[in-house]
Amino acid sequence: MGIVNQNEQSEPESNSLMSVQERLIVIGIISTQVAVVAPAVIATADIQAPYEAGSWQHWLMENRWFVPVFPFLTVGISGLIIYVLSRVLPASITRHYRWKSPPTPEREPILRDTSRPAILSGILAPIASAVLIVGASHVREDRRTRRPVVTWEGPLADYIQWVGYLGWGLSFAAVACGFFALGGCRSKFNWLGAVGMAIGFLNFLGSCLFFGVVYED
Repeated sequence: MGIVNQNEQSEPESNSLMSVQERLIVIGIISTQVAVVAPAVIATADIQAPYEAGSWQHWLMENRWFVPVFPFLTVGISGLIIYVLSRVLPASITRHYRWKSPPTPEREPILRDTSRPAILSGILAPIASAVLIVGASHVREDRRTRRPVVTWEGPLADYIQWVGYLGWGLSFAAVACGFFALGGCRSKFNWLGAVGMAIGFLNFLGSCLFFGVVYED
């Protein structure tokens, strides 16, 4: 058996969930929120009970530079403390605080030999469009006033809300099936998944434009 040199052994991988860089970003986001919210809260409380001129609350409201400077100071001091601790603490602890996370090895996607999601997407999307068009055909608008009066007339007028839900639900299912087909399946019908996704997105966009035109005053 060969003898493995201890100096050649690779450093054990860190099991830290976040790198130092990511921790500093989180600290910066939180400190920015504190810098923005704290003066506003103090100013609101000052309306009810004014602070004395020498208090720290009064100083905080008077110095507007606190908002942009506080996050930089917080991140800088936190980074300096982490750097000093990394030089003092043993390696068994500091190895959990890497500056950057190790790169994640790329994995080959597992593709399934099936065309069902793509075909299903290609079928659901046109059905969703037809359902939405039927629902839109029930609209009646009276534009004799500045704000139009919109009503629904037809055999499905009492269920028009559920018709809309059905059309949008089928559109969402078509987009989901198309996304799954393109990302996880290998089939000559994958182009149907792309078409289904496109029609599904157009259904949502068309619905927004339709309501915008109908209710435009």
